[in-house]
Amino acid sequence: MFENVSGIAKAAALKALRADVYKYITSLTSNGGGRLGPPRLGLAISGGVDSMALATICACYRHGVERDYKNDVDFDGYIVDHGYRPESSDEAQKVARELTRLGLRPKVLKLDWSSYGDPKSVPNFESVARRLRYQAIGRECFRVRIPSVLVAHHADDQAETILTRMNQKYYGHGLKGIKTRGKFPECEGIYGVDGSGDPYFPASGNVCMAVERGGLVVHRPLLNYSKDDLIAICEELDVNWTEDHTNADRTLTLRNAIRHLNKQDCLPAALQKKSLLALSTRLLHSRQTYEDRAIELFNSIPATLDLASGSVSFSLSSDFRAGMESAEADHHVLALLLRKLLLLVAPHRNVVLTELNLGVDLVFSNLGKEAFPGSGHLHIAEVHIHRSMKHEQGRVQYKLHRAVPIRHHCSDLELCWPEGKPNLESGVRWSQWILWDNRYWIRVGHFGKIFPDPDLKIAVTFLAPTHFAMARIPFPSRLRTIPSYVRSTLPVLVTERPIDRDVGTGVVEKEVGLIAIPTLRWNNPNFELSGQYWQHDREMRKKLKPMSSWVWEVRYREIEFGGKEHKIVYSALGPEQAEGEERAERSETAEEP
Repeated sequence: MFENVSGIAKAAALKALRADVYKYITSLTSNGGGRLGPPRLGLAISGGVDSMALATICACYRHGVERDYKNDVDFDGYIVDHGYRPESSDEAQKVARELTRLGLRPKVLKLDWSSYGDPKSVPNFESVARRLRYQAIGRECFRVRIPSVLVAHHADDQAETILTRMNQKYYGHGLKGIKTRGKFPECEGIYGVDGSGDPYFPASGNVCMAVERGGLVVHRPLLNYSKDDLIAICEELDVNWTEDHTNADRTLTLRNAIRHLNKQDCLPAALQKKSLLALSTRLLHSRQTYEDRAIELFNSIPATLDLASGSVSFSLSSDFRAGMESAEADHHVLALLLRKLLLLVAPHRNVVLTELNLGVDLVFSNLGKEAFPGSGHLHIAEVHIHRSMKHEQGRVQYKLHRAVPIRHHCSDLELCWPEGKPNLESGVRWSQWILWDNRYWIRVGHFGKIFPDPDLKIAVTFLAPTHFAMARIPFPSRLRTIPSYVRSTLPVLVTERPIDRDVGTGVVEKEVGLIAIPTLRWNNPNFELSGQYWQHDREMRKKLKPMSSWVWEVRYREIEFGGKEHKIVYSALGPEQAEGEERAERSETAEEP
Protein backbone atom coordinates (compact mmCIF):
# COMPACT_ATOMS: atom_id res chain seq x y z
CA MET A 1 0.00 0.00 0.00
CA PHE A 2 2.84 2.37 0.81
CA GLU A 3 5.15 1.72 -2.12
CA ASN A 4 6.05 4.85 -4.11
CA VAL A 5 4.06 7.20 -1.88
CA SER A 6 5.26 10.32 -0.10
CA GLY A 7 5.73 10.52 3.63
CA ILE A 8 2.69 12.80 3.92
CA ALA A 9 0.50 10.38 1.98
CA LYS A 10 1.76 7.46 4.06
CA ALA A 11 1.00 9.29 7.31
CA ALA A 12 -2.49 10.14 6.06
CA ALA A 13 -3.13 6.52 5.08
CA LEU A 14 -2.01 5.27 8.49
CA LYS A 15 -4.23 7.81 10.20
CA ALA A 16 -7.18 6.62 8.08
CA LEU A 17 -6.39 3.00 9.01
CA ARG A 18 -6.38 3.86 12.71
CA ALA A 19 -9.60 5.87 12.37
CA ASP A 20 -11.30 2.89 10.74
CA VAL A 21 -10.37 0.64 13.67
CA TYR A 22 -11.32 3.36 16.17
CA LYS A 23 -14.82 3.46 14.71
CA TYR A 24 -15.04 -0.31 15.00
CA ILE A 25 -13.98 -0.25 18.66
CA THR A 26 -16.39 2.59 19.41
CA SER A 27 -19.25 0.54 17.95
CA LEU A 28 -18.40 -2.27 20.39
CA THR A 29 -18.20 -0.04 23.46
CA SER A 30 -20.85 2.59 22.78
CA ASN A 31 -23.12 1.15 25.48
CA GLY A 32 -20.57 2.02 28.14
CA GLY A 33 -19.13 -0.16 30.89
CA GLY A 34 -20.56 -2.01 33.81
CA ARG A 35 -20.99 -1.08 37.42
CA LEU A 36 -17.35 -1.81 38.19
CA GLY A 37 -15.68 0.39 35.59
CA PRO A 38 -15.27 1.18 31.89
CA PRO A 39 -15.85 -1.30 29.06
CA ARG A 40 -13.20 -4.00 28.64
CA LEU A 41 -12.07 -5.67 25.45
CA GLY A 42 -9.64 -8.54 25.05
CA LEU A 43 -6.75 -8.63 22.59
CA ALA A 44 -5.17 -11.87 21.36
CA ILE A 45 -1.45 -11.02 21.24
CA SER A 46 1.19 -13.37 19.85
CA GLY A 47 4.00 -10.81 19.74
CA GLY A 48 4.15 -10.86 15.94
CA VAL A 49 3.81 -7.71 13.88
CA ASP A 50 0.10 -8.29 13.18
CA SER A 51 -1.03 -8.46 16.79
CA MET A 52 1.43 -5.77 17.94
CA ALA A 53 0.00 -3.41 15.31
CA LEU A 54 -3.47 -4.12 16.70
CA ALA A 55 -2.19 -3.46 20.22
CA THR A 56 -0.60 -0.20 19.04
CA ILE A 57 -3.85 1.03 17.49
CA CYS A 58 -5.79 0.14 20.65
CA ALA A 59 -3.23 1.97 22.78
CA CYS A 60 -3.58 5.06 20.56
CA TYR A 61 -7.35 4.83 20.93
CA ARG A 62 -7.20 4.50 24.70
CA HIS A 63 -4.78 7.40 25.15
CA GLY A 64 -6.47 9.74 22.67
CA VAL A 65 -3.65 10.12 20.14
CA GLU A 66 -6.25 11.48 17.71
CA ARG A 67 -8.50 13.88 19.60
CA ASP A 68 -11.57 12.90 17.64
CA TYR A 69 -11.31 9.39 19.06
CA LYS A 70 -10.89 8.93 22.77
CA ASN A 71 -12.90 6.51 24.82
CA ASP A 72 -12.52 5.19 28.31
CA VAL A 73 -11.89 1.56 27.38
CA ASP A 74 -9.65 -0.98 29.09
CA PHE A 75 -7.78 -3.44 26.88
CA ASP A 76 -6.55 -6.77 28.28
CA GLY A 77 -3.79 -8.24 26.12
CA TYR A 78 -3.68 -12.04 26.33
CA ILE A 79 -0.30 -13.60 25.64
CA VAL A 80 -0.13 -17.39 25.55
CA ASP A 81 2.93 -19.24 26.81
CA HIS A 82 2.79 -22.53 24.91
CA GLY A 83 5.49 -24.07 27.08
CA TYR A 84 6.90 -25.80 24.01
CA ARG A 85 10.46 -24.51 24.39
CA PRO A 86 12.47 -23.58 27.52
CA GLU A 87 12.56 -19.95 26.40
CA SER A 88 8.77 -19.73 25.84
CA SER A 89 8.15 -18.15 29.23
CA ASP A 90 10.81 -15.46 28.72
CA GLU A 91 9.42 -14.65 25.27
CA ALA A 92 5.90 -14.26 26.68
CA GLN A 93 7.17 -11.93 29.41
CA LYS A 94 9.02 -9.87 26.82
CA VAL A 95 5.78 -9.33 24.89
CA ALA A 96 4.01 -8.48 28.16
CA ARG A 97 6.58 -5.76 28.90
CA GLU A 98 6.00 -4.23 25.46
CA LEU A 99 2.25 -4.12 26.10
CA THR A 100 2.88 -2.47 29.45
CA ARG A 101 5.03 0.14 27.70
CA LEU A 102 2.08 0.84 25.39
CA GLY A 103 -0.16 1.40 28.40
CA LEU A 104 -2.18 -1.80 28.00
CA ARG A 105 -2.84 -4.50 30.61
CA PRO A 106 -1.02 -7.75 29.76
CA LYS A 107 -1.97 -11.21 30.99
CA VAL A 108 0.22 -14.26 30.31
CA LEU A 109 -1.70 -17.54 30.06
CA LYS A 110 0.27 -20.78 30.31
CA LEU A 111 -1.16 -23.72 28.40
CA ASP A 112 -2.08 -26.87 30.30
CA TRP A 113 -0.71 -29.90 28.44
CA SER A 114 -1.55 -32.39 31.20
CA SER A 115 -4.07 -34.22 28.99
CA TYR A 116 -1.50 -34.69 26.22
CA GLY A 117 1.78 -35.33 28.01
CA ASP A 118 4.93 -33.80 26.57
CA PRO A 119 3.83 -31.28 23.91
CA LYS A 120 6.90 -32.17 21.84
CA SER A 121 5.49 -35.67 21.35
CA VAL A 122 2.05 -34.50 20.20
CA PRO A 123 1.82 -35.41 16.48
CA ASN A 124 -0.67 -32.66 15.56
CA PHE A 125 0.92 -30.05 17.79
CA GLU A 126 -0.19 -27.00 15.78
CA SER A 127 -3.90 -27.85 15.82
CA VAL A 128 -3.87 -28.92 19.48
CA ALA A 129 -1.95 -25.79 20.50
CA ARG A 130 -4.42 -23.63 18.59
CA ARG A 131 -7.36 -25.24 20.38
CA LEU A 132 -5.74 -24.92 23.82
CA ARG A 133 -4.74 -21.32 23.08
CA TYR A 134 -8.27 -20.24 22.19
CA GLN A 135 -9.74 -22.14 25.13
CA ALA A 136 -7.34 -20.54 27.60
CA ILE A 137 -8.23 -17.06 26.33
CA GLY A 138 -11.94 -17.90 26.28
CA ARG A 139 -12.04 -19.16 29.86
CA GLU A 140 -10.10 -16.16 31.14
CA CYS A 141 -12.43 -13.74 29.35
CA PHE A 142 -15.46 -15.39 30.94
CA ARG A 143 -13.79 -15.29 34.35
CA VAL A 144 -13.34 -11.51 34.16
CA ARG A 145 -16.53 -10.99 32.09
CA ILE A 146 -14.96 -9.65 28.90
CA PRO A 147 -17.53 -10.03 26.07
CA SER A 148 -15.33 -9.53 22.99
CA VAL A 149 -11.81 -10.31 21.79
CA LEU A 150 -10.06 -8.54 18.92
CA VAL A 151 -7.66 -10.56 16.76
CA ALA A 152 -5.29 -9.30 14.08
CA HIS A 153 -6.27 -11.29 10.99
CA HIS A 154 -5.60 -9.13 7.92
CA ALA A 155 -6.10 -9.07 4.15
CA ASP A 156 -3.15 -11.37 3.45
CA ASP A 157 -4.66 -13.95 5.83
CA GLN A 158 -7.96 -13.61 3.97
CA ALA A 159 -6.36 -14.30 0.59
CA GLU A 160 -4.41 -17.27 2.00
CA THR A 161 -7.60 -18.70 3.50
CA ILE A 162 -9.44 -18.53 0.17
CA LEU A 163 -6.58 -20.20 -1.70
CA THR A 164 -6.39 -22.91 0.96
CA ARG A 165 -10.11 -23.58 0.60
CA MET A 166 -9.76 -23.78 -3.17
CA ASN A 167 -7.09 -26.41 -2.65
CA GLN A 168 -9.51 -28.27 -0.35
CA LYS A 169 -12.15 -28.35 -3.13
CA TYR A 170 -14.48 -25.72 -1.66
CA TYR A 171 -16.55 -23.76 -4.16
CA GLY A 172 -19.30 -21.12 -4.27
CA HIS A 173 -20.00 -19.52 -0.92
CA GLY A 174 -17.44 -21.84 0.65
CA LEU A 175 -14.85 -19.37 -0.71
CA LYS A 176 -16.24 -16.33 1.08
CA GLY A 177 -13.34 -16.37 3.55
CA ILE A 178 -13.05 -15.09 7.10
CA LYS A 179 -15.91 -13.11 8.61
CA THR A 180 -15.37 -9.84 10.47
CA ARG A 181 -17.07 -11.22 13.58
CA GLY A 182 -18.25 -14.57 14.87
CA LYS A 183 -18.32 -16.95 17.79
CA PHE A 184 -15.01 -17.44 19.54
CA PRO A 185 -13.43 -20.51 17.90
CA GLU A 186 -12.40 -23.85 19.41
CA CYS A 187 -14.56 -23.40 22.54
CA GLU A 188 -17.56 -25.63 21.83
CA GLY A 189 -19.17 -26.80 25.07
CA ILE A 190 -17.29 -24.39 27.34
CA TYR A 191 -19.84 -22.64 29.51
CA GLY A 192 -19.70 -18.85 29.42
CA VAL A 193 -17.74 -18.85 26.16
CA ASP A 194 -19.90 -20.92 23.83
CA GLY A 195 -23.21 -19.03 23.50
CA SER A 196 -23.92 -19.09 27.24
CA GLY A 197 -23.40 -17.27 30.51
CA ASP A 198 -26.33 -14.84 30.32
CA PRO A 199 -29.51 -16.96 30.61
CA TYR A 200 -33.01 -15.55 30.38
CA PHE A 201 -36.56 -16.79 30.89
CA PRO A 202 -38.85 -16.47 27.85
CA ALA A 203 -41.75 -14.05 28.18
CA SER A 204 -44.39 -16.80 28.14
CA GLY A 205 -45.79 -17.18 31.65
CA ASN A 206 -45.58 -20.98 31.88
CA VAL A 207 -41.96 -21.31 30.77
CA CYS A 208 -39.82 -22.28 33.73
CA MET A 209 -36.68 -23.38 31.89
CA ALA A 210 -34.07 -20.75 31.12
CA VAL A 211 -32.60 -20.32 27.63
CA GLU A 212 -28.92 -19.54 27.32
CA ARG A 213 -27.38 -16.61 25.48
CA GLY A 214 -24.16 -14.63 25.63
CA GLY A 215 -20.73 -16.11 25.12
CA LEU A 216 -17.55 -14.64 23.72
CA VAL A 217 -17.39 -12.92 20.32
CA VAL A 218 -14.27 -12.64 18.16
CA HIS A 219 -13.76 -9.48 16.07
CA ARG A 220 -11.36 -8.95 13.16
CA PRO A 221 -11.15 -5.19 12.48
CA LEU A 222 -8.02 -5.42 10.27
CA LEU A 223 -9.34 -7.60 7.43
CA ASN A 224 -9.26 -4.70 4.96
CA TYR A 225 -5.55 -4.02 5.51
CA SER A 226 -2.41 -5.81 4.43
CA LYS A 227 0.53 -7.03 6.44
CA ASP A 228 2.62 -4.19 4.98
CA ASP A 229 0.13 -1.71 6.45
CA LEU A 230 0.54 -3.29 9.89
CA ILE A 231 4.33 -3.23 9.66
CA ALA A 232 4.12 0.48 8.88
CA ILE A 233 1.94 1.04 11.97
CA CYS A 234 4.56 -0.56 14.23
CA GLU A 235 7.47 1.22 12.55
CA GLU A 236 5.74 4.59 12.84
CA LEU A 237 5.68 4.38 16.65
CA ASP A 238 8.83 2.24 17.17
CA VAL A 239 6.89 -0.74 18.51
CA ASN A 240 8.88 -3.96 18.83
CA TRP A 241 7.65 -7.30 17.54
CA THR A 242 8.99 -10.83 17.19
CA GLU A 243 9.25 -12.95 14.06
CA ASP A 244 8.27 -16.62 13.91
CA HIS A 245 10.88 -17.97 11.52
CA THR A 246 8.91 -21.18 10.93
CA ASN A 247 6.42 -19.09 8.93
CA ALA A 248 9.11 -18.55 6.30
CA ASP A 249 9.62 -22.29 5.75
CA ARG A 250 7.48 -22.94 2.67
CA THR A 251 7.95 -26.72 3.04
CA LEU A 252 6.53 -26.84 6.56
CA THR A 253 2.80 -26.25 5.95
CA LEU A 254 0.42 -25.72 3.04
CA ARG A 255 -0.34 -22.22 4.30
CA ASN A 256 3.36 -21.34 4.31
CA ALA A 257 3.64 -22.52 0.70
CA ILE A 258 0.63 -20.40 -0.31
CA ARG A 259 2.09 -17.40 1.53
CA HIS A 260 5.34 -17.82 -0.43
CA LEU A 261 3.49 -18.01 -3.77
CA ASN A 262 1.56 -14.84 -2.96
CA LYS A 263 4.74 -12.95 -2.17
CA GLN A 264 6.41 -14.05 -5.40
CA ASP A 265 3.52 -12.79 -7.58
CA CYS A 266 3.86 -15.95 -9.67
CA LEU A 267 0.21 -16.94 -9.53
CA PRO A 268 -2.26 -16.18 -12.35
CA ALA A 269 -4.01 -12.83 -11.95
CA ALA A 270 -7.27 -14.54 -10.93
CA LEU A 271 -5.49 -16.19 -7.98
CA GLN A 272 -3.54 -13.18 -6.77
CA LYS A 273 -4.47 -11.34 -3.60
CA LYS A 274 -6.38 -8.48 -5.22
CA SER A 275 -8.64 -10.84 -7.18
CA LEU A 276 -9.18 -13.16 -4.23
CA LEU A 277 -10.18 -10.30 -1.94
CA ALA A 278 -12.61 -9.00 -4.57
CA LEU A 279 -14.09 -12.51 -4.85
CA SER A 280 -14.49 -12.69 -1.08
CA THR A 281 -16.24 -9.31 -0.99
CA ARG A 282 -18.70 -10.34 -3.72
CA LEU A 283 -19.48 -13.66 -2.06
CA LEU A 284 -19.92 -12.10 1.37
CA HIS A 285 -22.32 -9.52 -0.07
CA SER A 286 -24.28 -12.18 -1.96
CA ARG A 287 -24.42 -14.43 1.09
CA GLN A 288 -25.60 -11.56 3.29
CA THR A 289 -28.42 -10.82 0.83
CA TYR A 290 -29.57 -14.44 1.01
CA GLU A 291 -29.15 -14.52 4.80
CA ASP A 292 -31.21 -11.35 5.29
CA ARG A 293 -34.05 -12.80 3.22
CA ALA A 294 -33.89 -16.12 5.10
CA ILE A 295 -34.11 -14.26 8.43
CA GLU A 296 -37.10 -12.27 7.17
CA LEU A 297 -38.91 -15.47 6.17
CA PHE A 298 -37.91 -17.26 9.37
CA ASN A 299 -39.33 -14.51 11.56
CA SER A 300 -42.61 -14.53 9.62
CA ILE A 301 -43.30 -18.25 10.15
CA PRO A 302 -45.65 -19.12 13.05
CA ALA A 303 -43.54 -21.51 15.12
CA THR A 304 -43.71 -22.95 18.64
CA LEU A 305 -40.65 -24.36 20.40
CA ASP A 306 -41.28 -26.74 23.30
CA LEU A 307 -38.27 -26.69 25.63
CA ALA A 308 -39.39 -29.74 27.61
CA SER A 309 -39.36 -32.13 24.64
CA GLY A 310 -36.94 -30.23 22.43
CA SER A 311 -39.37 -30.09 19.50
CA VAL A 312 -40.63 -27.32 17.24
CA SER A 313 -43.93 -27.05 15.37
CA PHE A 314 -44.57 -24.60 12.54
CA SER A 315 -46.84 -24.05 9.58
CA LEU A 316 -46.48 -22.65 6.06
CA SER A 317 -49.17 -21.09 3.92
CA SER A 318 -49.93 -22.78 0.61
CA ASP A 319 -48.54 -19.78 -1.29
CA PHE A 320 -45.25 -19.60 0.66
CA ARG A 321 -42.36 -18.52 -1.60
CA ALA A 322 -38.78 -17.35 -1.17
CA GLY A 323 -39.37 -14.47 -3.57
CA MET A 324 -35.86 -14.20 -5.01
CA GLU A 325 -34.85 -13.29 -8.57
CA SER A 326 -34.02 -16.83 -9.73
CA ALA A 327 -34.77 -20.46 -8.95
CA GLU A 328 -31.17 -20.94 -7.80
CA ALA A 329 -31.42 -18.00 -5.39
CA ASP A 330 -34.80 -19.29 -4.15
CA HIS A 331 -33.29 -22.69 -3.40
CA HIS A 332 -30.33 -21.15 -1.56
CA VAL A 333 -32.58 -18.98 0.63
CA LEU A 334 -34.87 -21.92 1.41
CA ALA A 335 -31.85 -24.04 2.36
CA LEU A 336 -30.73 -21.31 4.77
CA LEU A 337 -34.27 -21.13 6.16
CA LEU A 338 -34.49 -24.89 6.65
CA ARG A 339 -31.14 -24.89 8.42
CA LYS A 340 -32.42 -22.26 10.87
CA LEU A 341 -35.40 -24.47 11.65
CA LEU A 342 -33.28 -27.61 12.04
CA LEU A 343 -30.79 -25.92 14.34
CA LEU A 344 -33.55 -25.22 16.87
CA VAL A 345 -33.57 -28.92 17.82
CA ALA A 346 -30.56 -30.52 16.10
CA PRO A 347 -27.78 -32.25 18.05
CA HIS A 348 -25.29 -30.58 15.71
CA ARG A 349 -23.71 -27.16 15.80
CA ASN A 350 -23.99 -26.69 12.06
CA VAL A 351 -25.71 -28.25 9.08
CA VAL A 352 -24.04 -28.21 5.66
CA LEU A 353 -26.29 -26.52 3.09
CA THR A 354 -25.41 -28.99 0.34
CA GLU A 355 -26.98 -31.77 2.43
CA LEU A 356 -30.37 -30.03 2.47
CA ASN A 357 -31.45 -30.44 -1.17
CA LEU A 358 -33.89 -33.27 -0.44
CA GLY A 359 -35.12 -31.49 2.69
CA VAL A 360 -35.87 -28.29 0.76
CA ASP A 361 -37.97 -30.31 -1.71
CA LEU A 362 -39.89 -32.11 1.06
CA VAL A 363 -40.61 -29.07 3.21
CA PHE A 364 -41.26 -26.37 0.64
CA SER A 365 -42.60 -28.10 -2.50
CA ASN A 366 -46.24 -28.87 -3.40
CA LEU A 367 -47.57 -26.62 -0.64
CA GLY A 368 -50.78 -26.00 -2.58
CA LYS A 369 -51.65 -29.71 -2.91
CA GLU A 370 -53.66 -31.70 -0.38
CA ALA A 371 -51.84 -34.89 -1.24
CA PHE A 372 -48.11 -35.17 -0.93
CA PRO A 373 -46.04 -37.95 -2.51
CA GLY A 374 -44.21 -40.15 -0.04
CA SER A 375 -44.71 -40.62 3.68
CA GLY A 376 -44.08 -37.03 4.71
CA HIS A 377 -41.21 -38.12 6.96
CA LEU A 378 -37.53 -37.35 6.56
CA HIS A 379 -34.36 -37.46 8.64
CA ILE A 380 -31.74 -34.73 8.14
CA ALA A 381 -28.80 -34.01 10.43
CA GLU A 382 -30.33 -36.35 13.05
CA VAL A 383 -33.56 -34.35 13.05
CA HIS A 384 -36.89 -36.03 12.30
CA ILE A 385 -39.13 -33.92 10.04
CA HIS A 386 -42.83 -34.75 9.82
CA ARG A 387 -45.02 -33.01 7.28
CA SER A 388 -48.77 -33.40 7.74
CA MET A 389 -50.63 -34.93 4.82
CA LYS A 390 -53.62 -32.62 5.36
CA HIS A 391 -54.03 -28.87 5.22
CA GLU A 392 -55.47 -26.95 8.15
CA GLN A 393 -57.02 -23.60 7.23
CA GLY A 394 -54.89 -23.37 4.11
CA ARG A 395 -51.62 -24.10 5.93
CA VAL A 396 -49.31 -27.11 5.98
CA GLN A 397 -48.26 -28.29 9.45
CA TYR A 398 -44.77 -29.51 10.35
CA LYS A 399 -43.09 -30.91 13.43
CA LEU A 400 -39.35 -31.26 13.99
CA HIS A 401 -37.62 -33.09 16.82
CA ARG A 402 -34.33 -34.79 17.48
CA ALA A 403 -34.25 -38.18 15.75
CA VAL A 404 -34.13 -41.34 17.84
CA PRO A 405 -30.44 -41.74 18.73
CA ILE A 406 -28.40 -44.67 17.52
CA ARG A 407 -27.26 -46.12 20.83
CA HIS A 408 -23.79 -47.29 19.88
CA HIS A 409 -23.07 -43.82 18.45
CA CYS A 410 -23.91 -42.13 21.78
CA SER A 411 -21.64 -41.58 24.72
CA ASP A 412 -22.57 -40.63 28.27
CA LEU A 413 -21.30 -37.32 29.59
CA GLU A 414 -19.97 -37.48 33.12
CA LEU A 415 -20.43 -34.47 35.38
CA CYS A 416 -17.18 -33.32 36.99
CA TRP A 417 -16.80 -31.35 40.20
CA PRO A 418 -14.03 -28.75 40.30
CA GLU A 419 -11.71 -28.61 43.27
CA GLY A 420 -12.59 -26.11 45.97
CA LYS A 421 -15.20 -25.19 48.54
CA PRO A 422 -18.96 -24.87 48.02
CA ASN A 423 -20.40 -21.56 46.90
CA LEU A 424 -20.58 -19.39 50.02
CA GLU A 425 -23.89 -17.78 49.05
CA SER A 426 -25.87 -20.92 48.25
CA GLY A 427 -23.82 -23.54 50.06
CA VAL A 428 -23.93 -25.68 46.92
CA ARG A 429 -20.96 -27.35 45.30
CA TRP A 430 -21.83 -27.39 41.62
CA SER A 431 -20.53 -29.67 38.92
CA GLN A 432 -19.26 -28.07 35.76
CA TRP A 433 -21.87 -27.24 33.14
CA ILE A 434 -21.98 -29.69 30.25
CA LEU A 435 -23.63 -29.12 26.88
CA TRP A 436 -25.47 -32.40 26.38
CA ASP A 437 -26.32 -33.48 22.84
CA ASN A 438 -25.74 -29.86 21.76
CA ARG A 439 -29.24 -29.09 23.12
CA TYR A 440 -29.27 -28.76 26.90
CA TRP A 441 -26.85 -27.27 29.40
CA ILE A 442 -27.00 -29.41 32.57
CA ARG A 443 -25.29 -29.39 35.96
CA VAL A 444 -25.79 -31.05 39.35
CA GLY A 445 -25.14 -29.54 42.77
CA HIS A 446 -24.58 -30.97 46.25
CA PHE A 447 -25.22 -29.38 49.63
CA GLY A 448 -23.05 -29.91 52.66
CA LYS A 449 -19.42 -30.03 53.67
CA ILE A 450 -19.07 -33.81 53.30
CA PHE A 451 -19.01 -34.85 49.67
CA PRO A 452 -20.54 -38.23 48.77
CA ASP A 453 -18.69 -41.41 47.94
CA PRO A 454 -15.89 -40.51 45.46
CA ASP A 455 -16.71 -43.69 43.52
CA LEU A 456 -20.19 -42.32 42.80
CA LYS A 457 -20.39 -40.92 39.28
CA ILE A 458 -23.27 -38.88 37.89
CA ALA A 459 -23.76 -38.95 34.13
CA VAL A 460 -26.24 -37.72 31.54
CA THR A 461 -27.48 -40.15 28.93
CA PHE A 462 -30.54 -40.83 26.75
CA LEU A 463 -33.70 -42.01 28.46
CA ALA A 464 -34.51 -45.71 28.02
CA PRO A 465 -37.30 -47.95 29.43
CA THR A 466 -34.66 -50.02 31.23
CA HIS A 467 -33.92 -47.08 33.52
CA PHE A 468 -37.27 -47.52 35.28
CA ALA A 469 -36.87 -51.27 35.53
CA MET A 470 -33.46 -50.86 37.16
CA ALA A 471 -34.87 -48.28 39.57
CA ARG A 472 -37.83 -50.58 40.37
CA ILE A 473 -40.39 -47.83 39.98
CA PRO A 474 -43.53 -47.63 37.82
CA PHE A 475 -43.48 -45.82 34.53
CA PRO A 476 -44.24 -42.14 35.34
CA SER A 477 -47.65 -40.96 34.16
CA ARG A 478 -46.07 -37.73 32.97
CA LEU A 479 -44.22 -39.63 30.26
CA ARG A 480 -47.24 -41.50 28.93
CA THR A 481 -48.45 -38.47 26.97
CA ILE A 482 -45.10 -38.13 25.20
CA PRO A 483 -44.55 -40.32 22.11
CA SER A 484 -41.91 -43.00 22.59
CA TYR A 485 -39.80 -41.63 19.73
CA VAL A 486 -39.57 -38.31 21.60
CA ARG A 487 -39.06 -39.89 25.05
CA SER A 488 -35.94 -41.67 23.84
CA THR A 489 -34.34 -38.32 22.91
CA LEU A 490 -34.64 -36.82 26.41
CA PRO A 491 -31.71 -36.52 28.82
CA VAL A 492 -31.74 -38.54 32.03
CA LEU A 493 -29.48 -38.17 35.07
CA VAL A 494 -28.10 -41.48 36.32
CA THR A 495 -25.68 -42.63 38.99
CA GLU A 496 -22.91 -45.09 38.26
CA ARG A 497 -21.06 -46.92 41.03
CA PRO A 498 -18.57 -49.79 40.55
CA ILE A 499 -19.67 -52.85 42.52
CA ASP A 500 -17.48 -55.68 41.27
CA ARG A 501 -14.52 -56.38 39.02
CA ASP A 502 -13.99 -59.51 36.98
CA VAL A 503 -10.50 -60.69 37.93
CA GLY A 504 -10.04 -62.48 34.63
CA THR A 505 -11.11 -59.72 32.25
CA GLY A 506 -10.67 -56.64 34.41
CA VAL A 507 -14.17 -55.49 33.43
CA VAL A 508 -15.88 -53.47 36.15
CA GLU A 509 -19.56 -54.14 36.77
CA LYS A 510 -21.51 -50.96 37.48
CA GLU A 511 -24.63 -50.32 39.47
CA VAL A 512 -26.73 -47.78 37.58
CA GLY A 513 -29.38 -45.72 39.34
CA LEU A 514 -32.02 -43.36 37.97
CA ILE A 515 -32.02 -39.82 39.39
CA ALA A 516 -34.18 -37.53 37.29
CA ILE A 517 -35.45 -36.50 33.87
CA PRO A 518 -34.49 -32.83 34.17
CA THR A 519 -36.26 -31.40 31.11
CA LEU A 520 -39.58 -32.79 32.42
CA ARG A 521 -38.83 -31.81 36.02
CA TRP A 522 -39.36 -35.39 37.10
CA ASN A 523 -37.38 -36.80 40.04
CA ASN A 524 -37.07 -40.43 41.06
CA PRO A 525 -39.15 -40.57 44.28
CA ASN A 526 -36.67 -43.06 45.72
CA PHE A 527 -33.70 -40.77 45.14
CA GLU A 528 -33.26 -37.72 47.31
CA LEU A 529 -32.79 -34.97 44.78
CA SER A 530 -34.66 -31.81 43.85
CA GLY A 531 -34.86 -29.67 40.76
CA GLN A 532 -32.99 -26.40 40.92
CA TYR A 533 -35.83 -24.86 38.89
CA TRP A 534 -37.67 -24.31 42.17
CA GLN A 535 -35.03 -21.82 43.23
CA HIS A 536 -35.82 -19.57 40.25
CA ASP A 537 -39.38 -18.88 41.45
CA ARG A 538 -39.57 -16.75 44.59
CA GLU A 539 -43.13 -17.79 45.43
CA MET A 540 -42.38 -21.46 44.97
CA ARG A 541 -39.26 -21.17 47.11
CA LYS A 542 -41.53 -20.20 50.01
CA LYS A 543 -43.74 -23.24 49.47
CA LEU A 544 -41.21 -25.86 48.44
CA LYS A 545 -37.81 -26.68 49.83
CA PRO A 546 -35.20 -28.95 48.31
CA MET A 547 -35.87 -32.49 49.45
CA SER A 548 -32.25 -33.23 50.28
CA SER A 549 -28.64 -32.38 49.64
CA TRP A 550 -28.85 -32.70 45.84
CA VAL A 551 -30.11 -30.26 43.19
CA TRP A 552 -29.92 -30.07 39.43
CA GLU A 553 -30.32 -27.36 36.84
CA VAL A 554 -31.09 -27.50 33.12
CA ARG A 555 -31.18 -24.79 30.46
CA TYR A 556 -31.86 -24.82 26.74
CA ARG A 557 -28.93 -23.87 24.56
CA GLU A 558 -28.68 -20.54 22.74
CA ILE A 559 -31.08 -20.35 19.80
CA GLU A 560 -32.00 -17.91 17.06
CA PHE A 561 -35.70 -17.59 17.81
CA GLY A 562 -37.27 -14.21 18.46
CA GLY A 563 -39.66 -13.30 15.67
CA LYS A 564 -43.12 -11.86 16.31
CA GLU A 565 -44.66 -15.16 15.21
CA HIS A 566 -42.40 -17.26 17.44
CA LYS A 567 -43.47 -18.72 20.76
CA ILE A 568 -41.59 -20.69 23.41
CA VAL A 569 -43.56 -23.08 25.62
CA TYR A 570 -42.84 -25.63 28.31
CA SER A 571 -45.16 -28.64 28.11
CA ALA A 572 -44.14 -30.31 31.39
CA LEU A 573 -46.23 -29.93 34.52
CA GLY A 574 -45.83 -26.99 36.87
CA PRO A 575 -44.09 -27.38 40.27
CA GLU A 576 -47.31 -27.84 42.26
CA GLN A 577 -48.62 -30.47 39.87
CA ALA A 578 -45.19 -32.09 39.81
CA GLU A 579 -45.11 -32.29 43.60
CA GLY A 580 -48.55 -33.93 43.66
CA GLU A 581 -47.55 -36.45 41.04
CA GLU A 582 -44.34 -37.27 42.88
CA ARG A 583 -46.31 -37.90 46.09
CA ALA A 584 -48.60 -40.24 44.17
CA GLU A 585 -45.64 -42.08 42.67
CA ARG A 586 -44.06 -42.42 46.13
CA SER A 587 -47.31 -44.00 47.35
CA GLU A 588 -47.39 -46.39 44.40
CA THR A 589 -43.80 -47.37 45.11
CA ALA A 590 -44.47 -47.87 48.82
CA GLU A 591 -47.36 -50.23 48.05
CA GLU A 592 -45.20 -52.47 45.88
CA PRO A 593 -44.03 -55.69 47.60
